[in-house]
Amino acid sequence: MKHFQTPAIVLCVLFAAMLACAQPLPTSEPMLPPNTPQPEAAIPTLELQTPGVEVAPTDAPLASSAGLGQVAKQDGYSLSAVTLEDPTKPDIAMYEPSAGLRLLAVELVLGSESGNTVKVNPLYSILVDSQGREYEPVLGRMADHNDVELTDLAAGQELRGWVAFEVPEGVSPAFLRYTFDLFKGPTVQVGLLR
Repeated sequence: MKHFQTPAIVLCVLFAAMLACAQPLPTSEPMLPPNTPQPEAAIPTLELQTPGVEVAPTDAPLASSAGLGQVAKQDGYSLSAVTLEDPTKPDIAMYEPSAGLRLLAVELVLGSESGNTVKVNPLYSILVDSQGREYEPVLGRMADHNDVELTDLAAGQELRGWVAFEVPEGVSPAFLRYTFDLFKGPTVQVGLLR
């Protein structure tokens, strides 16, 4: 009988922990006396979204004079958006866009001229629409293209690959941002307007 009690106890403890985590946390907002005007929020609150859907509005785009097919350089790194495929053909065996959304893809050329090896990851890309909203990339969704390879890019090398984004119908892609070596490299931006 003891043999069956241990898993039951473990399951009860795990269930209790899940319930405790599901309880709403108290807010850290200050309590103001009644009839006190509410201060304006300095930062808009955002709901969590699924990958590929809007992450946050931006205040202003990064300075970029490079457009589609041109090269933007910063701090020894280069970025070019060679092709914008909007929409792109989804891999229907693995994925189908949700109603009201479409899949688009950007062909990139990433370069390291800094003398440093840099990590390349498609998740370091962000699509910015004409309204300043940002979208995270989605992986493994394109029928005709492979995602940018996860690799180390040596000094003097370039890498070509594709990044896909799931965006709402009617959204106009404006910029692509790529952060080289997340947390320590620069963010480079190129325009996507034709």
